Amino acid sequence: MRGTTTPPYDLDAIALQDPYVDWDGDGWVPGPDVEPFDVGEILFLLTDPDDTDPDVEAELPDGIWERLSDMLLGGILRIPGLRAEAERLGEGR
Repeated sequence: MRGTTTPPYDLDAIALQDPYVDWDGDGWVPGPDVEPFDVGEILFLLTDPDDTDPDVEAELPDGIWERLSDMLLGGILRIPGLRAEAERLGEGR
């Protein structure tokens, strides 16, 4: 293209590296290979351990419900008004 200095990208090659593509069609993605953080950690708990085999299903980690509860509560307590009310009720962290 005239007037551009940006090189073209190979979108097929980029898609092959996308951790949110379900390659085996089982409804689960492998997810990114990075450390989880904050509420986004929920996404890291629910990933496909083998995205090449549709018969290998995701496994919920031990203590999943407690971990989800803690993550959600932590996210809620970052909202200033809710944190103040939780502290007033003696529920703040």
